[in-house]
Amino acid sequence: MGLYQEKKISGWMTILLLGAIFAALFLPMLGVVREFLHNESLFAVEAQEFDFSLPVVTAHKVIQNNFPLYPALSSVLYRYTGMSMETVLRLISIGMLALTSVIVYLAAASVRSSRAGAVACAMYFSTTIVLEKTGEGYPTTTAAFFLLAAQLLFFHYSIRKANWNRAWVVAALLLALGFFAGGITVLVFLIVPLFFLRRPMSIREKVGKPGFIMAVVILAIAILGWLIPLVQGTKSMDLELIEWDKMTILNFFRNLASVLGTYPIRLLPWTLIAWLPFCVALQQLDQTPIFSRYLRTLAFVELGLLALLPMLDIRDLIYQLAPLSILVGLSYDLGVRRYGLGLRKLLKLGEIFLLGIAGIIVLTYFLPEGLLGRIFSIANTLAFRETAVCRLGGAVAICVIVGIVLLLRFSRSQMPIWLNLLLIMTGSWILFSAVLLPYQAQDTTKRKFGRDVAAALKPDGGRRIYKNGIIDLYGGLYYSGAEVIRIDNLDNLPEDDKVIYLISQEFPQRSDRSWVNLFPEDYRYRKHRISLWKGTLRKE
Repeated sequence: MGLYQEKKISGWMTILLLGAIFAALFLPMLGVVREFLHNESLFAVEAQEFDFSLPVVTAHKVIQNNFPLYPALSSVLYRYTGMSMETVLRLISIGMLALTSVIVYLAAASVRSSRAGAVACAMYFSTTIVLEKTGEGYPTTTAAFFLLAAQLLFFHYSIRKANWNRAWVVAALLLALGFFAGGITVLVFLIVPLFFLRRPMSIREKVGKPGFIMAVVILAIAILGWLIPLVQGTKSMDLELIEWDKMTILNFFRNLASVLGTYPIRLLPWTLIAWLPFCVALQQLDQTPIFSRYLRTLAFVELGLLALLPMLDIRDLIYQLAPLSILVGLSYDLGVRRYGLGLRKLLKLGEIFLLGIAGIIVLTYFLPEGLLGRIFSIANTLAFRETAVCRLGGAVAICVIVGIVLLLRFSRSQMPIWLNLLLIMTGSWILFSAVLLPYQAQDTTKRKFGRDVAAALKPDGGRRIYKNGIIDLYGGLYYSGAEVIRIDNLDNLPEDDKVIYLISQEFPQRSDRSWVNLFPEDYRYRKHRISLWKGTLRKE
């Protein structure tokens, strides 16, 4: 196979391209405000009610099993910027991804070249898993920032500077911040890989150093500073906090198959070159073998943790993606020189795929809804496409995708493979921005539920609701503006309050009060019957 030579792009032009594409991918997620997704509402109420005088996260007078850094940052932005809570949560998630992408770029560029940095950065922020999860208001990218900083600085001070004391202390400080954002998972993703390191990175002879002792003290203070108030507040240590209840044989093999089976899909389109760092022929030519071996250990062990521990979430793959992206950036030049011609042929499929994406957008915007429903499963209305803004956006999206296809088609011999992959992902993600995002934004079920609750409480001026026997509802109740207190059973209701409000699915079995349902008898929320009870204390 002949050697493949790739045209280079200047460093500044590369940075401008990366910045522009990052903005094109993620700004639409902030421009179109969707209702709270999944558990975003829990972080919303924690941020709204965050008390900076307390060392743990509290919400609705109940201590939640979450960690304080992300709600604290969200609370500050929410209180002093005037942005909506949905925007605040997602802005932090996207902003921390941007900061981590910069670290990924610098880590690869500092030891190899600006092109290595560009490849690493582009892969990190444009894989399927990152694009899918970052637009949701979760603390994962915040924790990933501190975890990667700890991993890289640990290597920098231990191997490059031969200062193991500083390496332990700096890593522990960053890891403590990561723990306050992501919890135990962050500690596991740094500490466990250390036991698999080989010389000269082996830690066996370095654990007796003063820096190691200080690092243990720092982490112990951080963990106890979070754990002790949690135990005091709940009067017990909830085992569900670390979710050992999920560790069953069935869940083990189900998680193993899910992670390993979907891993290549979640790395798309970078799966095409993600294997390059693990090619033995390329490893023999590596100019930084110790750094690469360190990163490979991190990538392998973290993927193993994801596959073997059912309590970990698939979004935690973002932690593993950072060292893998740097690895791909470091091996890119050697890899494309050897395999570039074959990779270039495979990339032709990307152009066909993008044309298919453009076709879907055309059908979505211009095909009658009844006919479209026979092709795709449509749960909600397509009313969004009737607005002039969305129609214009759909037309622009189609033109942009066609433009990308033409650019890829006629610049194939000159365009770098990494930029080709990035543009394919950008064109593919336009489907989300032009169709799925406005489609999801139409759903106002939670807001409507919140308005219904507020309207039912308004005549009496009620502001506090007790919630019993319903797993979720935080999202909808957030929009009601009411204070929500979760109770485990009806015995925890206040005894002396003349009037209380209880939301539940069953009639409250408390004879000391007369109960009136403020909702219509047939009221349903997401296909479930819900009642809002007004309980008035009976006169003795």
